[in-house]
Amino acid sequence: MVSRILTPSEEDALVRFDDAGKGPHVESLFLKVNLSDARALWLKVTFLRRTFGAKESVIEAWAIAFNLSAPGADPHVALKQSWAPSEAEIAPNCLYIRVGDVELAHGRATGTLTDGVTGDTIGWDLAYTCEPEGFHHLPYPWMYEGSVPKSKANSPQIDSRFTGTVSVNGKKTAIEDAPGMLGHNWGSQHAEDWTWAHCNRWTGIEGVVFEGVTSKVKMGPMTTPRLTVLHVRIPGERITMNGIRQLVGSKSRPEGLRWAFAGQRGDRRIQGWFSAPAERFVGVDYHDPDGQIAHCLNTKIADGELAVYGRGANGWEQLLAATCDRSAALEIGSREDTHGVPIRIR
Repeated sequence: MVSRILTPSEEDALVRFDDAGKGPHVESLFLKVNLSDARALWLKVTFLRRTFGAKESVIEAWAIAFNLSAPGADPHVALKQSWAPSEAEIAPNCLYIRVGDVELAHGRATGTLTDGVTGDTIGWDLAYTCEPEGFHHLPYPWMYEGSVPKSKANSPQIDSRFTGTVSVNGKKTAIEDAPGMLGHNWGSQHAEDWTWAHCNRWTGIEGVVFEGVTSKVKMGPMTTPRLTVLHVRIPGERITMNGIRQLVGSKSRPEGLRWAFAGQRGDRRIQGWFSAPAERFVGVDYHDPDGQIAHCLNTKIADGELAVYGRGANGWEQLLAATCDRSAALEIGSREDTHGVPIRIR
């Protein structure tokens, strides 16, 4: 039988984790879905091969439902369950992960997670659209193939549409043509600190996608200065600022629970901001293979603004002005300060 040739986005989504491998490894594949009225869903499967203690590996499934609970209940429900790799099925030649009641595949995600103490339950049955090409955060292929940098990321599906249902403690919500994405990151440890944002649900505007990240990462024994990647898709054009000059030259100001940024490449400029108050965030702890912990402050209902400029014969002209109201993803990774956001998953 002839094997099907994978699209670039399918290759980007392949699991890198191998339980028979050696050395530190941490990896995540995650989905996020934005509904109307400040409602959102975040799902993630992670792989961790430890280098301390018993050095056992673990696979985890996570879910956070933002404002999908029944009236009067906790607006945000956050759950995580863990398994040994021997309990999971991972396809080597396509995106397919099955562990417990959770399945993640190309264009499909189903599952149920339950907290054994509180009894909280989140269940989902979703189909999502897939494009043949995603977005690479790093500018050069060699940066994905070797051990440097220690943290790598791509977005196999940067502008998907989700259809199906989600149920939070028995309250079922129908999802139809809701914007979202599939992201993927892996490496030997998490970044030292980071701020990441994504939005494809803007007020009154269709066909606009933003993804950006600013971080400090390990390059061997050294920690880089702050590096910033900006990517915008508008009808008929894709603008990526991730070359060496843009990585170090773009302006990035993460301050508390707000991120402002600006960058230029050739005749295009991008600037904007994303932020949310602490009550819209859910704090979770990410574990590095060596046992260190990074706090991730996670919201999928942030506000933001985005502007794109083009330079012509008469100077700089604004090509796009967009705003979002409680419909953007914003994640802030910190080794110390949680900025008033309680950690709900450890």
